[in-house]
Parts: sequence; structure tokens; C-alpha cells
Amino acid sequence: MHKRRKSKLDVFMHFPSIYFILLAAFAGSILLLFTTLGHFNDEDRMAYYKLIEGGKKVEGEEQQAQTSNQHRLNLQKDVLFFEKGQRLQLRVFSDSADIDFERSRGRTAVIEHLKNAVCYLQEGIFSLPEGNSDHPLQRVLFLQADTATYHYQNELLIAENVKISRYLAPGHSLDQASTRLGPSMSGKAGHVELLLSSKSFDPNGGNAKKIILKDHVVIEHELGKVGADQIVLTSLPEVKKMPFGLLRMDGHVAIALNNGGNLSCSKASFDCRTYRGCFLSDQEQPEVVYRESGFNKKGQCIPLVVKSRRMDLYLNQNKAGAKNHLNTCIREIKAEDQVTIGYNNDYIAVGEHASYLFDEAFVPAKAKASGVITLTGDGQNSFCQVTNSQGNRIQACQISVNTIKRELIFTHPRGVLAAAQKEGIDFSAETLIWDDISGTLTLKDAVKINQKGMGKLQTDKEMRISQHMIDGQKKLHKIEVDENTLLTHADEDGNPTCVLTCYGKASVDHQKMEAKLYSPLDANGHPFPEKQVFFQDVKGDVFADKALIRYEYRENKIIPAQIILLGNVRIFNQLPSHDDETKIVLQYALADRVELSLSSQEMIFKAKPGNRVLFFDKTNNLEASAPALKIVRDKATRKESIQGMGDVRFSFAEHELEQLRRKFSLDKEKVEFFQNQEEA
Repeated sequence: MHKRRKSKLDVFMHFPSIYFILLAAFAGSILLLFTTLGHFNDEDRMAYYKLIEGGKKVEGEEQQAQTSNQHRLNLQKDVLFFEKGQRLQLRVFSDSADIDFERSRGRTAVIEHLKNAVCYLQEGIFSLPEGNSDHPLQRVLFLQADTATYHYQNELLIAENVKISRYLAPGHSLDQASTRLGPSMSGKAGHVELLLSSKSFDPNGGNAKKIILKDHVVIEHELGKVGADQIVLTSLPEVKKMPFGLLRMDGHVAIALNNGGNLSCSKASFDCRTYRGCFLSDQEQPEVVYRESGFNKKGQCIPLVVKSRRMDLYLNQNKAGAKNHLNTCIREIKAEDQVTIGYNNDYIAVGEHASYLFDEAFVPAKAKASGVITLTGDGQNSFCQVTNSQGNRIQACQISVNTIKRELIFTHPRGVLAAAQKEGIDFSAETLIWDDISGTLTLKDAVKINQKGMGKLQTDKEMRISQHMIDGQKKLHKIEVDENTLLTHADEDGNPTCVLTCYGKASVDHQKMEAKLYSPLDANGHPFPEKQVFFQDVKGDVFADKALIRYEYRENKIIPAQIILLGNVRIFNQLPSHDDETKIVLQYALADRVELSLSSQEMIFKAKPGNRVLFFDKTNNLEASAPALKIVRDKATRKESIQGMGDVRFSFAEHELEQLRRKFSLDKEKVEFFQNQEEA
């Protein structure tokens, strides 16, 4: 009988277990291969980098270099890579590309040259803490260059004549990256170096990724527009909302801030984790300079310039607006080491430390900086100083410049203020507020001002000094005090010659060359008798409701020329007798007006219609009553002559004597006088 040969099906039917075993083994191999290729851990990654770097040289390999080249047109490709466990994507477009392969000394280099290159690079995919993981965000780097070179070995991209931008986009794919979310950064540079992943330059596990921009670099971001010889952008995984984590600038740094200000320096850095920037000088650029320009109501420019060796800038971060856009504005600028502040092309302030606090209501869109600059010296006993073109010079423990109100505020100031005359005014106070708009200086607490010839003016309250324009310059115009004023005149040696005390308003007008002092008024508009203007000199005491002092400018000197006393004038003199200097002559006088000429030593007493001038020389028992009297004192003999005007009587009526007794308390004066004489 002929035997039939067994088919494969028969074999399968008789031995099915063998095929199942083989099939399972094949499936296991496929699964193992898939698991091995699909899994990506740190050990695999480090092995990959060693491989890219060339690994160990193969023993016996030829030393001669081996090269090859590939040329492609209208290139479009996608490169997938892993960064921190994320699969990221690089998409490249290029008009033409040349790939060079070179193996030398056991190492392989792959370099791709691109022309008219456009790159989109995913730098990370994340969700904001307050966001939803179902709606991820991606940080995308866009780069357009005339030429670019990509080194596969160290994942380095070098580009020339580059436009670059960095922004947030929705989704996790580059296909979704056309929609931009803020904040963003854009710029241009002659040369750019980009490391594709952080491991490329930091195999020890660093988290940062750098972009190096060189040659006429200009970038724009939330801080403003930045130009420098070189800028290094470092992205950090913990900084998600901003287009960079660290920003370092070197060489001829110039920043046009979003608040309207400008910064220039030699080196600078900005850290988005702390929202703090640091600006430094060097020998080539010895100053950090901040500039801004405000405008007054007339549209005139009010420039501000701050210079120092170092500045630190602090930003406020406002809440996110539309499309997740974050507005940032400057909160404070601190300047250190040899600070100089120029304001309004006029004031120059110098110190060691300055802080510029910006107005919280500042809106970046208005591009108008405003705030308060506070300048201090170095240490407790060190002063800062302000000078200006008009010749003012002020020292203080602290100086503040309010660019909103356009005023300067001084703590414990002292210095010299320019006047229309050659003689400047020395002054000191606890506080000085200088209103640049109105040209008014307000001094407060323990105020002292002194001008040679005009005298020394003091008050424990408030004093206002106003300025006006003379020959195109602001000069001192008027000094005003509301209460408690002391005016002291002195001779050329500084010895006090007379003192005026005023409890009411007082003013010194430098244009009219006169000073006015007033007694305070009660509710009915009448002067308080106990708070009259009080005039005292070596001759005696004078009281009046008002006092007027007129000055003259003679031989380049200011001198008091005339004193006029008005209203309820009372005079009590104690003069040494011209016959016997040990003998004191007591004189009393009442008048409505007294005019004293300091040059001629002539005094004219006047009374209102219906009133009379009363003069009483108690020592010589001389009485005089008249509508007016003139007393002239001879400078050589020191003798006085009295001349009556009009209806003169040399004896008092009873009511006139009573008036003198009431005004001067004559009986009490008589007892005290003789007691003093006996004691002498």
C-alpha cells in the first residue's frame, strides 16, 4: 500500500503545543524589544550622551578622517527628543540644507547647515498650579535665521542674523502653537547659540537651558526693550509664566523700561524668580544711569537722571489679565555708591544711597513713571546735598524727590538760599519742603534763617519762603511766618543790636526790601494787648500793634534804614545819663505811630486826630504832650533834644497821667527802680 505523506496541517494537528510555544516566544521577543526601545530612563539617557560624544575609540581603527555630505532642498523635518521625562519636538524649515558626516579618531560628528531656516522648538509642556491638567500649556521658542548650523553631537544650534521669540501656547503639540498667550519675548541678534536640552551642556543634572545672543542684540519683553553686546537667556522649570528665568546682559546695556524710564550700564542681570534686577558699572562704563521724563501741566518736559555705581530693580507682578497676560511694573529702584540725582535740569543731589519707590497707581500702558526718590548719606553723621543753578546749596540727613507732586523734602536741612542781593541766606530747620511748581519753600520746627543786614529770623512753627523769576532765574522773594517770630539784628561783628518778637504774622519782602510784623487779633479783629510786637534794644523796650522795617542796599551791603511802629505804641527807655553814666534815665512815651531813622537817630512820634503823644522823662521830671514830637540824639554828645509839633504842653492833664500810669504801672516801676538803684 502506498503511504500518504503528512502535510504541515497534519503536523500541526498532531503537535499543536510546539507551534503555540514558538508563537509565544516570538510575541515575547517583540514585547521585550518594544519595552526596551520605548522605555527611557536616566541610565539610558547618559549612555546616549556618551554615544553621541563618540564613546571609546575602537582599537585598531584607522586614524584617517572619513567624511561624507548630503544636500537637500526645501527641507522640513521634525526632531523628537526627551527632556525631564517629557517628549518634546523641534520642527525645522529650510530652503536648503547640507549635512556633513565626519568620523575621526574614533569619534563621529554630524553637522547640518541650514539656509533661510525657521525653527519651532518646544521647551516644555506644563499646567499652571491654578490651571487644569486637561488644558496644558507649552513654551515655544521661534527662531528665524539667514543661516543656521546644528551640531547633533552636543545638540547645539548656532544661527546668524536671527529673529527670535519665546511665548506660551495652548496644547502639547506644535500644530497647536500658532495661538500665542502672554507674556512673550521677541528680539533679534547677529549671532545666537541655542542648546536644545539642558543635559547637553550640564551632564551633572542641571535644570537650566540657555540661549546666548551676541552682536547688536535687541530683545523686547515685559521688562521693556533691552539692547546689549551679549544677552544670555536661561529658562528654569520653576518659572513657567515668564519667557525666561534668568536674564544676563553684558556690554553697553541699554534698557527702555515699560514705565517710560531708561537704564544704561555695563552689566546687568534679572531673576524672574525674585522679580529683581541688578545693574553694575565697570571701568569702561563707570556709572549706572536711570533716566525718565515727566511733563508738567504746560507740557514742558521734567527730566530725572539718577546715576550710581550699582542699581537694583524690583518689580511688582499684577494679576493675570486677558489671555493669561501678566502685567509687570517697577516697584522700586535702589541705587548704591556715589549716587547723583539730576532733576528738572536744575537740581543736583548727591549721596550714597537712594531708593525710588514708584506710585502704586502706575499703569504701564501710560508709560509715565512717577514716585518718590529718597536719598541718604553714608552713616549717621554723613549728609547728602542738593545744589542748583541759582546758587542754592542744601545739606540734609535725607532728601526726597516726589516726582508726582514735583517737590523736594529735606530732613534736618541746613544750607544757603540765593537771594536777589549778593548776600545769600543761611538757614536750618527740622524739615524743608520745596514745592518746585509754586516755587515755595516751607521750613518747619526750629527754623532759623540769617541774611547779613536783613537779620536773623527764627520760629518754632512754620516758615514759608517764596521765589520769583529775576533775569530768568528763581530768586528769593518773600519770607512769611504765621506766628511766634523772633527777628534779631546785629552789627558787623555779629553782636545783637535789637530784637523784635512777634506773636502774629510776619513777613520779609526781598523785592520791596522791607519786613512787616503783626500782633495776633482776637475774635473782634482787635490786637491782643499782651501779645503786641515787642522791640528791644540797648535803649529800652517798645511795644506796638504793627512794625515795619525798611532796608537799604548801600555799598554792596544790606542795612536796616528805618523802623516804623504803628498802633498803641508804648516806649520804655533806660538810658545812661550823658552827664553821669552811672545814672539811668527812665523815659516813657505813648503814641499811635513812631518813625525811627537808624542813620540819623531821629525819632518822630505821631498821634491820630483827637489823640496826643505823651512823653515823660521820669528821671529829669520832664513832661510833654503834643500831636507830634521829634527826638534827636546827637551821636557825639549822646544828648537828646525834644521838639514839639503843634499844640505842645509841658504838663500832663490828669487823664493823661492816669493813662501813663495804666499803660506802664508807674507806681510799681518807681518802687522797683529805687530798689535797683540802692542795690547798685
